[in-house]
Amino acid sequence: MKDEHDEHGAQDRSTRQWRRRDFLATTTAGLLAPAALGCSSSPSRSDAGSDAGADADAAPVVDAPAAADAPLGSDAAPVSDAASPPPGQVGWDPQHDAGTSGDYYVDGSVATSGDGTTVATAFKTINEALTSARSDGAPRTIKVLKGVYREALSLDKFQGTLSGYGKDKPVITGAEVLGGWTACTAADQVVVGANYASIYKATLPAAVQTGPRGLNLYEAGAPLRLAQDRKGAVDLFFITYDEDFHQADSFGLDSANKVSSITDKSVLSKYSAAQLSNAFVFLYHKPNTVSQVNITAVDTSAHSISVDGAKTVQSATSATEWRYSLANILPAMKQGQWGYTGGGGATITVYCWPNKVADLTDQIEYSARTHCVDVPPGMAGPVTLEGLDLRQAGGTTSKEAVCVGTVSGSLTKKKDLTLRHVRAGKVQNVGGGYGAIYLCNVDDCTVEHVTVEDCSGSFGVFLQGGGSSGGGMQRARLTAYHGRYISGAAARFYGQNQVEFSRSLLEDCGYGAHTNQFNFYEQCDRCLVYAVRSRRCIGYATFQEASRLFYGFCELNGSEDGRVLVDQQNATPGPQTSCDNRVWNCSFLPHPDHLSAANAVNLGDKDYPSIRWHLHNCVVHGGGMSPAYVDGAPSVEGSREGNIYTGAAYWNASKYGWSLKASEVEASLAAVYTDAATADFSPVAGSVLLTHQGVDISAAIAAAKVHFPSFDFSKDLEGDPITIAKPGCGPRGDPTKWAP
Repeated sequence: MKDEHDEHGAQDRSTRQWRRRDFLATTTAGLLAPAALGCSSSPSRSDAGSDAGADADAAPVVDAPAAADAPLGSDAAPVSDAASPPPGQVGWDPQHDAGTSGDYYVDGSVATSGDGTTVATAFKTINEALTSARSDGAPRTIKVLKGVYREALSLDKFQGTLSGYGKDKPVITGAEVLGGWTACTAADQVVVGANYASIYKATLPAAVQTGPRGLNLYEAGAPLRLAQDRKGAVDLFFITYDEDFHQADSFGLDSANKVSSITDKSVLSKYSAAQLSNAFVFLYHKPNTVSQVNITAVDTSAHSISVDGAKTVQSATSATEWRYSLANILPAMKQGQWGYTGGGGATITVYCWPNKVADLTDQIEYSARTHCVDVPPGMAGPVTLEGLDLRQAGGTTSKEAVCVGTVSGSLTKKKDLTLRHVRAGKVQNVGGGYGAIYLCNVDDCTVEHVTVEDCSGSFGVFLQGGGSSGGGMQRARLTAYHGRYISGAAARFYGQNQVEFSRSLLEDCGYGAHTNQFNFYEQCDRCLVYAVRSRRCIGYATFQEASRLFYGFCELNGSEDGRVLVDQQNATPGPQTSCDNRVWNCSFLPHPDHLSAANAVNLGDKDYPSIRWHLHNCVVHGGGMSPAYVDGAPSVEGSREGNIYTGAAYWNASKYGWSLKASEVEASLAAVYTDAATADFSPVAGSVLLTHQGVDISAAIAAAKVHFPSFDFSKDLEGDPITIAKPGCGPRGDPTKWAP
């Protein structure tokens, strides 16, 4: 696999900061306001948070206290329904009505379970209802009343619908309340440092399911952050954001250039050997990624720590690549953070600096379970999950910290799963998780009107096909999806055949090493991306080993080096080595802090000259099908018409044989957008966006319809009708509808 950010290592290390400044200003204001698609903040409603005084086996609690927005400086991202889109737009609708008619009912507020067949005789737990629903093998509908349900569910042998009751949005959580807190004393200073008087501690069994690194504490429903030592004032949500890591004095390397030790006097000298031995390291290494490694020895006199993991150094000679951060380093703890000691004995001691001391009574939770809903090989199908709020799963391995997914038997084929008006998130995975929603080899899978948010060390939605079952994952749909505040890629597609990604919004995603906005990898074939937009996302959209790709009416933000849509085909070809890929009426925006980086579109590969690209009616900040001009592969440029160029890549020049087509125009950013430097991409008065005539796109639509015959290609990014013969340029028939 090619390096997804293969040029970033040599960049100016300040290049990503515009997004962080903009994003932190947004979050500290208390809301993550969705942009575009007509989205505006809807009225805030109560968000079910922690229950009061529950123990590990406690029943669900109804009308739990609302989860407060994170206080300033806590590093916890505020996530609330106040930022959810209105009905009919992207993401879940908190007022969606899933109906009240069912075969079984669940109400966690009842004292004891009844037979479950009426609201008055409801079951107390969802697992009881699932057991009854499986009993005769017939499709059943389970309706769950509002409340917090502390259960791990399996859809094994279930078919039918599991949904909220009417407009109720029951919370299914992987978390439990952690009580028994006591104040630290001077005796704890040797462990937690000089701020011991503000820190509290509690104990848990060492055998807790998620392990100590996956405990993921929450206060009043808002995630707390694991204590770390990183440079500057950073948001610890982005655990693998290596731009905020320390630069070591040196890395110790073995004969194979594997990192064996870290020396850094300015950082390591602040801590005792015991404090460092209790910590671990996030290490930046080849290929441009970050992994957690353990500290195996400490030499305080040399200001050095030894590490395991056998990770290859990114560069043995460039000091700017010797980057790392310390995690679970307790003396670095600030308000709104936590850490732990132990794990080798019978108990773990958990430390917390709460935002409010009163919250220690019953508002501190930890992730006790690694998933909320499992989609196992025995799922009978068809199954629909609707109107559910899934959150706070924990863990440290790839298939942990999953809200809903194929966490067992993932390679076995399954069929007919729908997620509708579901919210998933508030997950953290220091080891790197597959996603808050991870679905593998589920044919005819639909994920629609789903919001995924606040996912640290994880992807948002990951749809994966392939493995021993063969044939990939068939006919998946991800539509009306809202992904926000996700440290990994917002959407990831592997081994998909005839996959649709449409009418979705991605915001503030991809702030991690080796991440993209979204990608198609590992033998994806017949992929439609339509009316998808991104805002303030790191990285770019890309694909590898993929074929028959269609991008229509999308608007994607620029990465720090200017790239937006990037072809990364490599030595393993896609399923089709001769095909036509098409991009029409898309906008590829520049990076506001780096407007001169004009290299937005990079399509085609000289090794696959029979994979042809057609680029029509797009707004392109430089680029196109470069192999046709610099690699001697003219056939990769199938056609190029109707585009507006707001910048030029180095090869967009006559000396490389490139020139504008008669239907194309060039225009400066100032002549197109109101103020690109402040990310105001609304059309300036007299903008060419308002006047440029695009070319007929009937051929592009006809080609896409061969593979997606039931898809509605008649609407633009805003949902307005398009004129196929004269569609204009860019993703909007009315460019003035642009919104930040």
